[in-house]
Amino acid sequence: MTTPPHTSSSAEPRRRVRRWHQRGFTGCSTCRRRHVRCDEASPRCQNCFRLGLECDGSQGRMTFKVYNPASNQQNQASTTTPESSESEPTQQRRTVSPETDKTDSTSIASPLSSLEMFLALTSPQPQNGRQLPPPPPPPPPPRRITGDLPSSPTLELDAGTTPLLNVEEEGYILAHFVNHVSILLIAHHGPVYAINKSNKNNTKNPFQCDFPLLAQSSPAMLGAMQALGALHLANTAASGTQDTRHFQYAMAKYSDVVKLFRLKSHQTGQRTLLADLATCLLLCYFEMMDSQHPNWLVHLKGAKEIYRIMFHPTPAEQADRVGEGERQAAVRHPLLTDLLLLLADLDVAGACATVNGTVIPGPYWRMHAVDGGGSAAAGWEQEHLHNTTNTSPTPVSFTGRDQVLAELTDAWAGLMEIRASTSKFGKAKDEDMPVEQQDVVFGDLLNSLLAWRASAPECLRVLGLLDLNTTTRPTTNSCLPSYPYPDLLAYAACLEAYEKATALHLYKIVAAGRPDQQINLAHLNLLACRILDLVAFLADGVGQLAILWPLFIAGREACDYTQQLAIRDRMIGMQRFGFKNVERTLESLEDFWSRKRAFPGIWIESINDLRSSVLL
Repeated sequence: MTTPPHTSSSAEPRRRVRRWHQRGFTGCSTCRRRHVRCDEASPRCQNCFRLGLECDGSQGRMTFKVYNPASNQQNQASTTTPESSESEPTQQRRTVSPETDKTDSTSIASPLSSLEMFLALTSPQPQNGRQLPPPPPPPPPPRRITGDLPSSPTLELDAGTTPLLNVEEEGYILAHFVNHVSILLIAHHGPVYAINKSNKNNTKNPFQCDFPLLAQSSPAMLGAMQALGALHLANTAASGTQDTRHFQYAMAKYSDVVKLFRLKSHQTGQRTLLADLATCLLLCYFEMMDSQHPNWLVHLKGAKEIYRIMFHPTPAEQADRVGEGERQAAVRHPLLTDLLLLLADLDVAGACATVNGTVIPGPYWRMHAVDGGGSAAAGWEQEHLHNTTNTSPTPVSFTGRDQVLAELTDAWAGLMEIRASTSKFGKAKDEDMPVEQQDVVFGDLLNSLLAWRASAPECLRVLGLLDLNTTTRPTTNSCLPSYPYPDLLAYAACLEAYEKATALHLYKIVAAGRPDQQINLAHLNLLACRILDLVAFLADGVGQLAILWPLFIAGREACDYTQQLAIRDRMIGMQRFGFKNVERTLESLEDFWSRKRAFPGIWIESINDLRSSVLL
């Protein structure tokens, strides 16, 4: 029998072609070690459950290391980790691989040229054919920052590695921050700035009016504004090259700002307290808009250090003449009151998220209040001037609508104090507070809420009597005929929503880990339904951003599918504003609802179950 001739093609081994598949990065560690696909079930995946293996559950989103785009073209040197002026974040921010930019290095725009282009875009053009003066020449190529800066093996960032944008693009980003992002930021503080939208003379948005002027003397603050503007453009734009460039630019600007903070912290006499405090607030908003990691807590700690230098300096800091002069100038600046109110609002919001109390102890927002018109004529400022000049403070008096606004502002300050105390109570309970003392503190906080409601302004008391389930929603040109303050209806509803959410949060904290202290579910559902009615009845437009925390608290108690569907639709609609904390909140609620459907019945939650890393 003859064998067939052996051809050259049959001698070659057959190549194994692997079928294309979607690679996963979010499975449990056991499945990833075995190189099998994980169904990411919780608390154990089906593969580990079937084989009896140990499973640590789905790992969620992976955190990627951030590398310098030009690090492979330069020599290795000391590296820095983005952080605020106080401490380092524990995780690095993810980023996409940057695209190769063809722009020459000489086109890097200085902060001054960016600010001039922003002014050119937001100011009227000169007449008679006169042109604006040309921007100043670009600075020399940046040098690598060296010195006593800590290094990190996972990060390669050089000074001046921001993705290159021309002057017009940087000016457009600044104009976008002032014209658009500033409105969204102030919308988060609706109860603080309870100003009638129709009265333009009383409207004051510090992000629009004061921040651009203050940023002229602070490159770090200017960079933070640019980072926020670019990140918002990236979050609201369709996927594409422009989206990627804006995201890269925002992350690089963020890194540049925190490096400037660290560099200034090692140099004496380099602090500009007011601008540094504003920069810390902007970095908190950046983390809230990005919502990848809880690094906003780091920037709040940096703001705490600046607050300490301002109001509680050490003897050595007081002996420094230059630093003391800067401190006195910052304390007397009219913008300080607005900054401290914004800081207090972020601090209390962070306390409710972490259930660990405020970063800065004490109700310091009580000492830094604004009047109904939003001006910085605070009682604390008058007291401070009285202590320094030995003159009697002039009492602030209000009449008519301004009196109602002052009452709303005072009521919001009191509610913030109760929210902070509730968070502090949760922290103490998590640290093994005795059960008897828990009941005493719970009773005191509940009495504080009842006293707050008894002393609430008339506009709040009247709103509490309205049945929003049977009342038709007012149109744009009409209002409820029985409500005496129709222009303040939305602000009063926002305050009541926060009141009901605070009570709901307090009940959940006292019942955490205690089967003997479970609250009546019907009572919790009543509070949640009232919050949802207030949100559905009165919240509209960007004002929805101000009621995100009450919506989240009520959403955790929503058992009806119709309520869950309404919350889901509202949050999906709110994602158009470009804040990723809305998306993260919806993901948290979806996970919570799925677990409640899988395991129905009464849950005994712990304090950790009430904590969240998302700033609302």
